[in-house]
Amino acid sequence: MKRLTERLAQRLELPGELLEGVMRLTLTGGERVLIENHKGLLDYTDECVEVSGGKLRLRVRGQSLLLRSMNSEEVLVTGRIFAVEVDGA
Repeated sequence: MKRLTERLAQRLELPGELLEGVMRLTLTGGERVLIENHKGLLDYTDECVEVSGGKLRLRVRGQSLLLRSMNSEEVLVTGRIFAVEVDGA
């Protein structure tokens, strides 16, 4: 299956991790984090947002964190971001 995914990604000129559902993070400055391909919200406070990525857990730490938007594919967090941590393998 992995081989098929790799070939499809090459033909469509897409990064393979997008087709495999791997969580992807885009940090803009220290004030905005977009998390794609998530598996759900685990915890949410104004100082910490935890998101499941399946085998991985992503933790955004900061101040005045706000969950701006969330749907089945993306989570957008804004605020003053101090750190982004990843747990799991």
